[in-house]
Amino acid sequence: EVVERLSFSANGIRAEADIEAVEALSGRAAGRSWPGLRKFMSLSRSDWDKQGETFSYQYAWSLVHFLLEDSDRRDVLIDHVQALANHRCRNFDSVGFLDRRYPGGLSGLERDWLRWLRSGRPQALAM
Repeated sequence: EVVERLSFSANGIRAEADIEAVEALSGRAAGRSWPGLRKFMSLSRSDWDKQGETFSYQYAWSLVHFLLEDSDRRDVLIDHVQALANHRCRNFDSVGFLDRRYPGGLSGLERDWLRWLRSGRPQALAM
């Protein structure tokens, strides 16, 4: 979802934030009518689909965009992707990894991400 929003120019690469997704998700977050981060990250493919394609993709996009906006959070995401690559086709505990790697664990990540969602001010990513 983040890659879909990339645009290229002589000045570099830019990924715009999906303001509509942030608004929709922050509204749902206020009512807590969605699965928490731990549950969402543990969904099977069929359970992911049951959440609704739009919601699931918005949820995943917003989490990745949130992690990419800040250099410290970006390092967590980079470490996660590298760990996934090292495990290749073997099972990997993403929830456990993020719980150990993110400051404050997975609950800290969810708290910070929800605060970001509610702020309604995602930044465009520039590289």
